[in-house]
Amino acid sequence: MGLLKGRTSVSVIPSEWARDKYGTLKRVEKPAVAVPATVQWLTVEEAAEFVVSPNTAVRVVASSWPGKEQDRFTWNGKTFEQIGPAQKFYGSRRTAHFEVMARLTSEAVSDG
Repeated sequence: MGLLKGRTSVSVIPSEWARDKYGTLKRVEKPAVAVPATVQWLTVEEAAEFVVSPNTAVRVVASSWPGKEQDRFTWNGKTFEQIGPAQKFYGSRRTAHFEVMARLTSEAVSDG
């Protein structure tokens, strides 16, 4: 199983800007989309480039990506926020993929 086939699944919550009944511009979340992906924790050096603490940022590799900057996704009970736009790598049809950097925003709360 390669990186592009996805070793796990993330649930991406895409959003768009829309005006409410008073004309105020607000971010509206759409239904979650399951995306097969490979998620890797960033190293200390990589995390420093994004000015985030170690063990709080991930790289997501996927063949498609419906999210955009500041959209959220969940993985293993944790919620992440996308940092910047998804980076598209074209290559060939077999190797084309997206890389997304994201920061941890919340962890699941257990009842234990």
